[in-house]
Amino acid sequence: MRFRCFPGAALTEDDARANVEACIAASEGRLRPCLVDMSQVLGIDRSARRYHSSYEHSGRHYLAIALLVGSPLSRVIGNFFVGLNRSTFPLRLFTSEEEAIAWLRTFLE
Repeated sequence: MRFRCFPGAALTEDDARANVEACIAASEGRLRPCLVDMSQVLGIDRSARRYHSSYEHSGRHYLAIALLVGSPLSRVIGNFFVGLNRSTFPLRLFTSEEEAIAWLRTFLE
């Protein structure tokens, strides 16, 4: 499963809720690994980070999440997210889409 954040987005809790709902619909209720391209995101607020990292809202819907970062700003945001929010599922940052996909595939074996 793959999600791409809108260029220039500053993600809120409402965005987080919409993202999780879209994931649930797309996955047809099955756990799946997910690639999130946040390479052009400008920010993510505290409530969105908390929502995305909680088991109740996200952890029970994903096998693992690879966050794809690109710009220096998205890398800082991604590191901040991973460092401050202990997720209940495997979560890693990547600058290479190919490496992210290879890592996610290990959860399907």
